[in-house]
Amino acid sequence: MKKIGIVFGNELSFPMELVERINSKTDKFKAESLSIDAIKNTETTDYSVIFDRISYRVPFYNSFLKLALLNGTRIVNNPFWNCADNNIFQSALAAKIGIPTPKTVLLPSKELPDDTNADTFHNLKYPLNWDEVFSFVKFPAYLKPNFGHTSANAYKVYNRKEFFSAYELTGKTPMVVQESINFDAYYRCFVIASKRIMIVKYEPTKPLHMRYEKSSENIEESVVKLLTKICNDVSNLLGFEFNSIDIGLLNGTAYAIDLVNPTPHADKEYLGESHFEWLIENTADYLIEIASSHKEAKKDFTFKELIFGESDNSIAAKPAKKARATKEVAPKTETGDAPKKRGRPRKES
Repeated sequence: MKKIGIVFGNELSFPMELVERINSKTDKFKAESLSIDAIKNTETTDYSVIFDRISYRVPFYNSFLKLALLNGTRIVNNPFWNCADNNIFQSALAAKIGIPTPKTVLLPSKELPDDTNADTFHNLKYPLNWDEVFSFVKFPAYLKPNFGHTSANAYKVYNRKEFFSAYELTGKTPMVVQESINFDAYYRCFVIASKRIMIVKYEPTKPLHMRYEKSSENIEESVVKLLTKICNDVSNLLGFEFNSIDIGLLNGTAYAIDLVNPTPHADKEYLGESHFEWLIENTADYLIEIASSHKEAKKDFTFKELIFGESDNSIAAKPAKKARATKEVAPKTETGDAPKKRGRPRKES
């Protein structure tokens, strides 16, 4: 019997109810939570499909999934695609496909990265031109990590002093400072293989259990149409099979805030009953669908094949055009400074 495996972390209701739903829908596949031991380099797996919810946080799991992919297992999402989790890249990519974004600037980490010293940074202009940064982004603004989706280490700053105070706390994490926009509305769109899309009103500044609006009935049709097109464009470009996209609306213009979040909060207590049911049902159907069409491992081991499979998307550069629909609102941030020199410079080994 073919198997569908689920890899997950400290969430419970979504992965466990997903396992139950898949097993209730078919007797051709068995869905279960994976148990991963020490891994031999010659090891294969008997899973047709693995649905990954946690490997971006656990490098050991990520390596296991890359090995499973090499041996023919379909991984949702492809474990090589974590490189797209990069805020400055996403902001630039959105502009390439005509979606406005808040003004964003990439900053070096406040402290030197591990295994580096002052001599490592010959190419870094120091000090940074802070006047130019602040005149471009303007206050208030958000200071947040360039990687990841958590609100930890994210700060809203209202002036230079607050920015530098917050930047002082960011350690070795590369940061971005981003324009704060007061959106008219903010949405999180759950996208499964670009075919199944659920649009939910979302308030990112509220406590986690209060962020999702429990009903989507009052979202205007024009907004649904606009956001659906953006989700399709992003999905066709990036190829993620399970993803969420955050979009803010301001005066009818849609702004891309977060194009890549393949592991959004999905437990029932956060989403609410109806949204949770949609996500369970559609995820189960999709995993069964791709397990049914699963084929044996290919003999093409090129890196391109491992990463893209059958698709090879390229970005066709085109001028940014504002996507319009109804109303929208954007976030805010603040904090900053340049890498510290720690002690006497030493030679790199």
